[in-house]
Amino acid sequence: MSCYASGAGPFTQEDPVGLAGGMNLYGYAGGDPINFSDPFGLCPRVTVDGNNVLIEANLETTGLAPADVTRVAQGIQQIWGGKRGGMNVTVNLGVADAPLVEVFTTTNPGGQGMSRGYLGGGQMSVPVGQGPNVARTASAHEFGHVMGLGHDASGGNLMNESINKGNPFNRSVTKAQMQQAIKNCATPPAEKEDSSDASSQTTNPPR
Repeated sequence: MSCYASGAGPFTQEDPVGLAGGMNLYGYAGGDPINFSDPFGLCPRVTVDGNNVLIEANLETTGLAPADVTRVAQGIQQIWGGKRGGMNVTVNLGVADAPLVEVFTTTNPGGQGMSRGYLGGGQMSVPVGQGPNVARTASAHEFGHVMGLGHDASGGNLMNESINKGNPFNRSVTKAQMQQAIKNCATPPAEKEDSSDASSQTTNPPR
């Protein structure tokens, strides 16, 4: 964890993601703390170009069978990717220099997934013993936590807490959730023009 010097403006330690967050290892939120936040540097990398959104992460799985690895990746890519809130979203989970997202199988009673912060990326566990639909839905839901989203009580959306029911493709990312994920994780436009600024990323709420 890095400490923030509110009087001077920058962090007092280097960004945990290193140069992946920009050339300035001590900057904060690309110089735009009103619209972006970066307390720990945990988000997947998000790049916005007009209506096109690219989400990149280095997904690493432990203890999952090959079929479950495929379901986890499919759940994240198919539920987060595509046309979302008027934007064209592409999800790439095999980017070596992107923030790390580690995936484990859950041991929680009832098989619920769980998400928590992890320096340099994210860490989440997902249920794989309750059928492929649950595994896909839970993976996309927990990835939402890694992108800084909390629970949403309204029905039918991905971040509803009751994720262990129904077909995963009936659970969608709302426009507001996509916009919040972009705000949490996207690199500010100024950073793309001037690489001296640090990344714009956020911490993950606990499951």
